[in-house]
Amino acid sequence: MHCNTTLLMAPIDCRRKLHTADRFEIFCYRGSIVKGREDKFSISNPRNGSYVVVVKDVQLDDSGEYRCIEGVHNPSYGTIMLSVEGNDST
Repeated sequence: MHCNTTLLMAPIDCRRKLHTADRFEIFCYRGSIVKGREDKFSISNPRNGSYVVVVKDVQLDDSGEYRCIEGVHNPSYGTIMLSVEGNDST
């Protein structure tokens, strides 16, 4: 997922709300993946305010709403809905 910020080199926060959850989980804070979540997510260093966020080893349970948030006092965000389909065979 591509996350662009209009604030020059401003770090972003990333959150997700899985279809089975009632609140958002923070997995990226101020441009860095939260400790302990590096196995599931990665983020590129920004180039001209553009980040690339990757969800690794995508599973059916990863379906839900994902947000990139910029700013602190007047935050704005972009949202994508991830829908994973297929067999859940192991």
